[in-house]
Amino acid sequence: MWKNILILLLVITISSCGSKKNVIDASKDSKEVVNEKDANVAYESLGNDVAEVKLYLKKNGSFQLNFKTLEAPVGQDDPVKLVYKGNYTSTETDGWKTLTFTHPDFVANGVFDSRKDQGIQIISDKIVKINTDKNTLSMWGLVCEKQ
Repeated sequence: MWKNILILLLVITISSCGSKKNVIDASKDSKEVVNEKDANVAYESLGNDVAEVKLYLKKNGSFQLNFKTLEAPVGQDDPVKLVYKGNYTSTETDGWKTLTFTHPDFVANGVFDSRKDQGIQIISDKIVKINTDKNTLSMWGLVCEKQ
Protein backbone atom coordinates (compact mmCIF):
# COMPACT_ATOMS: atom_id res chain seq x y z
CA MET A 1 0.00 0.00 0.00
CA TRP A 2 2.75 2.47 1.01
CA LYS A 3 4.77 1.51 -2.04
CA ASN A 4 1.83 2.40 -4.33
CA ILE A 5 1.36 5.72 -2.56
CA LEU A 6 5.07 6.53 -2.88
CA ILE A 7 5.05 5.62 -6.57
CA LEU A 8 1.98 7.78 -7.16
CA LEU A 9 3.66 10.68 -5.35
CA LEU A 10 6.77 10.17 -7.51
CA VAL A 11 4.64 10.23 -10.67
CA ILE A 12 2.85 13.40 -9.55
CA THR A 13 6.16 15.03 -8.66
CA ILE A 14 7.67 14.15 -12.03
CA SER A 15 4.58 15.33 -13.88
CA SER A 16 4.44 18.63 -11.99
CA CYS A 17 8.05 19.54 -12.83
CA GLY A 18 8.04 21.99 -15.70
CA SER A 19 5.07 23.38 -17.55
CA LYS A 20 2.35 21.36 -19.23
CA LYS A 21 3.70 22.63 -22.55
CA ASN A 22 6.94 20.68 -21.95
CA VAL A 23 5.01 17.47 -21.41
CA ILE A 24 3.09 18.01 -24.62
CA ASP A 25 6.30 18.84 -26.49
CA ALA A 26 7.91 15.61 -25.25
CA SER A 27 5.19 13.47 -26.76
CA LYS A 28 4.77 15.69 -29.83
CA ASP A 29 8.30 14.74 -30.95
CA SER A 30 7.11 11.20 -31.57
CA LYS A 31 4.44 10.64 -34.18
CA GLU A 32 6.10 7.32 -34.93
CA VAL A 33 4.57 4.30 -33.26
CA VAL A 34 7.15 1.85 -32.04
CA ASN A 35 6.16 -1.70 -31.27
CA GLU A 36 7.89 -4.85 -30.18
CA LYS A 37 8.43 -6.03 -33.78
CA ASP A 38 10.58 -2.96 -34.52
CA ALA A 39 12.62 -3.47 -31.39
CA ASN A 40 15.80 -5.41 -30.93
CA VAL A 41 15.14 -5.39 -27.17
CA ALA A 42 11.92 -4.37 -25.36
CA TYR A 43 11.03 -3.91 -21.70
CA GLU A 44 7.48 -3.36 -20.45
CA SER A 45 6.21 -2.70 -16.95
CA LEU A 46 4.56 -5.53 -15.10
CA GLY A 47 0.95 -5.18 -13.96
CA ASN A 48 0.43 -2.31 -11.55
CA ASP A 49 -2.19 0.34 -10.86
CA VAL A 50 0.05 3.38 -11.38
CA ALA A 51 1.62 3.60 -14.83
CA GLU A 52 2.62 1.85 -18.02
CA VAL A 53 6.32 2.01 -18.95
CA LYS A 54 7.82 0.73 -22.20
CA LEU A 55 11.41 0.87 -23.40
CA TYR A 56 12.16 -0.14 -26.99
CA LEU A 57 15.71 -0.47 -28.31
CA LYS A 58 15.37 -0.46 -32.09
CA LYS A 59 17.63 -2.32 -34.48
CA ASN A 60 18.88 0.92 -36.04
CA GLY A 61 20.57 2.06 -32.79
CA SER A 62 17.78 4.36 -31.59
CA PHE A 63 15.45 3.88 -28.64
CA GLN A 64 12.18 5.18 -27.27
CA LEU A 65 11.05 5.28 -23.63
CA ASN A 66 7.29 5.70 -23.09
CA PHE A 67 5.60 6.53 -19.80
CA LYS A 68 1.85 6.89 -19.26
CA THR A 69 -0.03 7.15 -15.99
CA LEU A 70 -3.09 4.95 -15.79
CA GLU A 71 -5.12 7.77 -14.24
CA ALA A 72 -4.97 11.53 -14.53
CA PRO A 73 -3.06 13.22 -11.69
CA VAL A 74 -5.08 15.27 -9.24
CA GLY A 75 -6.15 18.52 -10.87
CA GLN A 76 -5.63 17.34 -14.45
CA ASP A 77 -8.06 15.92 -16.98
CA ASP A 78 -5.74 13.57 -18.85
CA PRO A 79 -3.14 10.99 -17.85
CA VAL A 80 0.50 12.06 -18.06
CA LYS A 81 2.20 10.84 -21.24
CA LEU A 82 5.95 11.18 -21.71
CA VAL A 83 8.04 10.03 -24.65
CA TYR A 84 11.82 10.21 -24.55
CA LYS A 85 14.02 9.26 -27.48
CA GLY A 86 17.71 8.88 -28.14
CA ASN A 87 20.41 6.63 -29.49
CA TYR A 88 22.28 3.74 -27.94
CA THR A 89 25.56 1.96 -28.42
CA SER A 90 26.49 -1.53 -27.33
CA THR A 91 29.56 -3.61 -26.75
CA GLU A 92 30.01 -6.90 -28.53
CA THR A 93 31.27 -8.73 -25.45
CA ASP A 94 28.34 -8.23 -23.06
CA GLY A 95 24.74 -7.06 -22.89
CA TRP A 96 25.43 -3.51 -21.70
CA LYS A 97 23.86 -0.75 -23.81
CA THR A 98 24.67 2.94 -23.37
CA LEU A 99 21.54 5.07 -23.84
CA THR A 100 21.94 8.76 -24.68
CA PHE A 101 18.72 10.72 -24.20
CA THR A 102 18.15 13.74 -26.45
CA HIS A 103 15.21 15.46 -24.73
CA PRO A 104 16.46 18.61 -22.91
CA ASP A 105 14.25 18.04 -19.83
CA PHE A 106 15.25 14.41 -19.26
CA VAL A 107 17.00 13.69 -15.94
CA ALA A 108 18.22 10.11 -15.49
CA ASN A 109 17.97 10.09 -11.67
CA GLY A 110 14.23 10.78 -11.96
CA VAL A 111 13.70 7.61 -14.00
CA PHE A 112 16.41 5.13 -13.05
CA ASP A 113 17.77 4.09 -9.65
CA SER A 114 21.17 2.48 -9.97
CA ARG A 115 21.36 1.88 -6.20
CA LYS A 116 18.46 -0.58 -6.30
CA ASP A 117 19.00 -2.11 -9.74
CA GLN A 118 22.37 -3.64 -10.56
CA GLY A 119 21.48 -3.69 -14.26
CA ILE A 120 21.59 0.11 -14.42
CA GLN A 121 24.49 2.58 -14.29
CA ILE A 122 23.79 6.31 -14.41
CA ILE A 123 26.67 8.06 -16.18
CA SER A 124 25.15 11.58 -16.34
CA ASP A 125 21.75 13.29 -16.53
CA LYS A 126 21.37 12.20 -20.15
CA ILE A 127 23.46 9.00 -20.33
CA VAL A 128 22.49 5.66 -18.77
CA LYS A 129 23.93 2.17 -19.19
CA ILE A 130 21.55 -0.79 -18.95
CA ASN A 131 22.36 -4.50 -18.93
CA THR A 132 20.03 -6.14 -21.46
CA ASP A 133 21.17 -9.58 -20.28
CA LYS A 134 18.93 -8.98 -17.24
CA ASN A 135 15.28 -10.04 -17.47
CA THR A 136 14.02 -7.06 -15.44
CA LEU A 137 14.93 -3.39 -15.04
CA SER A 138 13.46 -0.77 -12.72
CA MET A 139 12.16 2.46 -14.28
CA TRP A 140 10.16 5.07 -12.37
CA GLY A 141 10.13 2.61 -9.47
CA LEU A 142 8.29 0.00 -11.52
CA VAL A 143 9.63 -3.41 -12.48
CA CYS A 144 9.85 -3.75 -16.27
CA GLU A 145 10.21 -7.19 -17.79
CA LYS A 146 12.16 -8.06 -20.93
CA GLN A 147 9.81 -9.09 -23.73
